[in-house]
Amino acid sequence: MSGKEKISQSGIRNENIIAIFDEIALSSGISRAEISERTGLSLMTVGKVADLMTHEGIIAQSKPATGNAGRRAGMLTLLDGHFLLSLDISGEVFRATALDLALVPFDSISYRYNNSLSPEDNLIIFYREACTLLMKHLMSKKLAGMGISIPGEYDSENDTVKAPHIKHLEGLKIAATMKSATGLSPDRIMNANECSAISVLSSLSEDENGCTVNLSLDSGTYGCITLDGSVMHRPSDFDTLPCDNGKTLGYNLSANMDEEELSHMIGSALRPIINVICPDSIFISASERTFTEWFPTFLRNELKTSSSMPKIIFENSRKSRTDLGMAHILRKDMLKSL
Repeated sequence: MSGKEKISQSGIRNENIIAIFDEIALSSGISRAEISERTGLSLMTVGKVADLMTHEGIIAQSKPATGNAGRRAGMLTLLDGHFLLSLDISGEVFRATALDLALVPFDSISYRYNNSLSPEDNLIIFYREACTLLMKHLMSKKLAGMGISIPGEYDSENDTVKAPHIKHLEGLKIAATMKSATGLSPDRIMNANECSAISVLSSLSEDENGCTVNLSLDSGTYGCITLDGSVMHRPSDFDTLPCDNGKTLGYNLSANMDEEELSHMIGSALRPIINVICPDSIFISASERTFTEWFPTFLRNELKTSSSMPKIIFENSRKSRTDLGMAHILRKDMLKSL
């Protein structure tokens, strides 16, 4: 068997496991036959995956209602024995959130950056508080994955963040600091805007998520483009997009503009991208500044002159999106490791 065939078979297996898990996670109880019908997978495939997840303590199967109903008549349900931990250090307030495998948050802590302490001390204090949250739930649950959301790009070789606008993380070792402070290592380190984009994709319909543009309007203008569920454009490049006034998008966002004028600048920066790639949706978020209810209307008016008019989604907070996106990736990693 060639390497490509092995990769292909492994990929199909992973997709089957994820598809079956999703059906169980979205229901209060579902039979193997119902999963087979909804996913198009054979009863044998569904049965093997269900047995595997039952053995791992991820799901449980109830007994059939009657003695002659047969094994497959039992209902499969998600167990509450695992959890995911999302750490977000992309803003001035660091946050750790525990989520179950259905991606429902059930506990969290936050830490506001203290300017009287060194950047490293702030990170160490937060990591230790996050570890306390972790240990609290390890008494009754198993950790299925832990990830850190960061601003800008992650330099894995040097274990640092490339985010010129976020000075309090400049030069800090992200994973190594956690290891020295708590003895733990993250499973994932990802850009917060990518995590947010992944969360948005999971909430869109198929005709809305083929191609999306994701933009965060905070201290740094981080953006990414997704195509068929994958991030195609690296984050933190949108800061340099040119606007109608000859200034960059990053410069205009830091200037003292009213919302209508700012929406014009954002529209002028996004319009060339929209005209070229014709995205299905645009997701814009702001977690460190608050916009009025009129801002999305201003922006839609600016983009009406584009060659295509995508769906525009605007949220004044990206926090929950970041946590959900990270948890979504961690959960997928867990399922692929089965």
